[in-house]
Amino acid sequence: MRLLDALGAASSSGVNVSESVAATVPTFHACAGLLSDMIGMLPCKLYRKTPNGREEQTDHLAAQLISLTTGSHHTPFELRQLTQQGPCYGGNGFVRVWRDGFYQPVELEWLRPCDVEIRTHKENGRRRVTYAIDGVRETLTRSDVIHVRSLSSDGVSGISPVRALRESLGLSVSQRTQAGKLMANGAKFPGILVAPPNVTAEQLTDARTEWAKRQEGSENAGRTPVLRGDWKYTAMQGMSMADAEFLESRKFERTEIATMFRIP
Repeated sequence: MRLLDALGAASSSGVNVSESVAATVPTFHACAGLLSDMIGMLPCKLYRKTPNGREEQTDHLAAQLISLTTGSHHTPFELRQLTQQGPCYGGNGFVRVWRDGFYQPVELEWLRPCDVEIRTHKENGRRRVTYAIDGVRETLTRSDVIHVRSLSSDGVSGISPVRALRESLGLSVSQRTQAGKLMANGAKFPGILVAPPNVTAEQLTDARTEWAKRQEGSENAGRTPVLRGDWKYTAMQGMSMADAEFLESRKFERTEIATMFRIP
């Protein structure tokens, strides 16, 4: 499963879609970044029950970890932001809870989703979920790992948006490549320049220089140079209506990806 995540599953467009490839799609990257930033900026507080209702508890170790300092090299904002990126890309985000000898939380550590393996087993007829982390011998439970997941089909592991959007992301990357080639080759209207029969080598060099000069810069894109003599120019390829409609259709990729994240 991890090898599939690294290499990416092939889409019908021929593009292998992985998390790194999905991050290059601007709409996907923007949606994941927006959700991660919003979760990171949300206030996170600890409350306790009192006879008069709930009240904020600021003197507990857990309250300091989630709002002031995580005890690691990440700020609380960065920790929540990174944890939310896991569900946005692979479906799952993890945070390790380190405890002291009195089982009090003393540090929160963000875990790379690729380093965590979710395991399920039966214990006295009940399903239990544990976590195996690279470099850690012991198997951890939900008391040791905070697990944030996206929508789930089995109640254990979140569904990866990258896999769910494999076809849309593959099509987006494929169309982006094709659009780049179209703009590079089609937007300048290449053609054939026919020289007069008696043209000299010097005149041919001057014509090439003038032709290249008139095509430099975005302000000259698509402009046809004017040359002295009986030169004849025949356009061979331009941006057709079908090509223009193809570029216009790329905006629908944004709709499909944003719908997955429920972002307008």
